[in-house]
Amino acid sequence: MSELEQLRQEAEQLRNQIRDARKACGDSTLTQITAGLDPVGRIQMRTRRTLRGHLAKIYASIKLWDVRDSMCRQTFIGHESDINAVAFFPNGYAFTTGSDDATCRLFDLRADQELLMYSHDNIICGITSVAFSRSGRLLLAGYDDFNCNIWDAMKGDRAGVLAGHDNRVSCLGVTDDGMAVATGSWDSFLKIWN
Repeated sequence: MSELEQLRQEAEQLRNQIRDARKACGDSTLTQITAGLDPVGRIQMRTRRTLRGHLAKIYASIKLWDVRDSMCRQTFIGHESDINAVAFFPNGYAFTTGSDDATCRLFDLRADQELLMYSHDNIICGITSVAFSRSGRLLLAGYDDFNCNIWDAMKGDRAGVLAGHDNRVSCLGVTDDGMAVATGSWDSFLKIWN
């Protein structure tokens, strides 16, 4: 028997052991659990309101809208390229942005100005997604260089990097309890970090 055949048999044995261990634990697949649910049906949505006001070819400004009367109440500037992501600070009085200019910026709604810029000389690619930790102390940003950088939101220093994707990080989210982060990537993987 060739080495390749031995490896195939070993892989098949491991697959069977995993299947048997799952059965012993009572594990179920998502398909099995949801088999009894009624389908959601067709969802139809319509545009509720269109807000106009971004006129530049490069969308390097952020507009704060009052949805009650469709009026722009504040405009924030500072980025040098398209803005791809926006997330509000947990208390609602500030927000951050991520841009193709390789920076994240923190803006204060009450002060009507930029408070902090998050950048590093080694980072030269765009930002696709941003989110704050539950406390707001950490800012997480997904980048085109396949990483998710973690920033100290108060000091502006890079606190860490979540590296492990094989393509750009396109989205991210933080759990409500703040104990885990999920990053989605164009490599077709969703990674859970804790």
